[in-house]
Amino acid sequence: MRKKWRNRLVFAYLPVFMLVIVVLLWIFFLTMSELSKQQALKANEIYAENTMQYIDSKLRTVEQYIVQTFLDDQSVIDFYSIAPLSQNRYLNDRDVYKKLILLRDSFSEIDSVYLYRTRDQIVLSDTSMIGLDQFSNSPYLKTLIAAPPATRWSIGREYVDYSGLTTPVVSLVMRMPLPLGTEGVLVAYQIGYAL
Repeated sequence: MRKKWRNRLVFAYLPVFMLVIVVLLWIFFLTMSELSKQQALKANEIYAENTMQYIDSKLRTVEQYIVQTFLDDQSVIDFYSIAPLSQNRYLNDRDVYKKLILLRDSFSEIDSVYLYRTRDQIVLSDTSMIGLDQFSNSPYLKTLIAAPPATRWSIGREYVDYSGLTTPVVSLVMRMPLPLGTEGVLVAYQIGYAL
């Protein structure tokens, strides 16, 4: 008789016991799921922060190199000067052209770089020297001249090349000659997906 009563007691409370175990397991898995979501969000935030610091560091390096290269360079000052110290303007322009190529080649992220002289509306790029009207990206340059940007780096925009293809770029714009020049601008493009 005792065994019968014990068996009845066990079978009576067995469903309740199983239900409690199932509920506890369900709470455990829900808690683990929420914890893993929180950890994934925290990992994504850390990754995004590190990526932003890396991109900021790369952009700052390019900007510092440009400032160091073009700040006191006499050929760049002569490029913007009405009465240059150099006897031959064409040789001076060639020196500036070589500096632009060196700048582009020194940083693989830089796709294109050019100087614009407002006095005669000449664009000297790392590929050619042409007038503003023949320049493929003249609408952007005209907006820069009309309303200078508040910051040196643009957030991102579409660059139209000579063949008409558009590429997302980040642009560095500096008034020339440095530091607070009014005779023109330097624009360096970095391809957005290369960053």
